Amino acid sequence: MPTGQTGQTYTLFVGVDIAAQTAMVATQRPGAKASRSLTIEQTPQGYTSLLHQLQATGSAPVST
Repeated sequence: MPTGQTGQTYTLFVGVDIAAQTAMVATQRPGAKASRSLTIEQTPQGYTSLLHQLQATGSAPVST
């Protein structure tokens, strides 16, 4: 989906809902339904797990 400001095309949208000790994360590709949300702990290990899951989507960070 092109944006009006940069001409960048995004291939993956990431939504994060932050709570006190956890975060819920869902992803969505343009034109598709949002993924089922997953919960991560707000710890270095939780964020590392999220990073690995986002890398596994194959979308470059610049296009998310």
